[in-house]
Amino acid sequence: PVWAELLTRKLREVYPQAEITKDNLSSGGSTAKWGVEHVNELFDRVAVPDLVFLGFGMNCMWDPAEEFIGYLSAIMTELRKRNPECEFVLYPAMTANTEIQTYQNDFMETYEKALYAFAEGQDGVAVAPVNSMFRAMEARGKAYFNYTGNCVNHPNDFAIRLYGQTVWEAIQK
Repeated sequence: PVWAELLTRKLREVYPQAEITKDNLSSGGSTAKWGVEHVNELFDRVAVPDLVFLGFGMNCMWDPAEEFIGYLSAIMTELRKRNPECEFVLYPAMTANTEIQTYQNDFMETYEKALYAFAEGQDGVAVAPVNSMFRAMEARGKAYFNYTGNCVNHPNDFAIRLYGQTVWEAIQK
C-alpha cells in the first residue's frame, strides 16, 4: 500500500474511537501551482477536512522556495475557509536521481528549510522532513536504486515506508 494508506491504518489503530477517512486528491505530474488552481474543485468532492497532508515538490522543484511556499499558503488559506481549525502536515518530496542531469540543480533542500520557516509559530502546521530523510540515507551509503521504483523519482516499497514513518513522526510532535 502507499504511505498514506499505511498512515491511515496507523491512525485508526491509535485512535479507534475516531472516524478517520482518507481521500487522496493527488494527481500524477501535478505541481503546487496546480494545487492552488484546483483546490476548490478537488475539496468540493470530499468531506471538510480536519487534517491535510500537503506534499509537492518533485514536479515543481525548480520554482523558487518563496513561490513554492506561496502556493502552499494559498491552498491552506482556501481550506481554512472550509474549516478554520484544519491542521496541516507539509512535506517536500523525496530526492530525485541526481545522476540525471535535469535533477542536479533542484530546490528541494531549500523547500524543506522554507517549510520549517513558514510553519514556525503557526498553530496546527507541522513539517515532515521527507527530503532530509532521503538525503540522510544517501549520505549513509544507501544507493538511489535501492529505494526507487523507477530509478528516476518514484519510491519503491522501502521508500514508501520511509515516507510513512517520517510523516508519522511529524504528527506525533
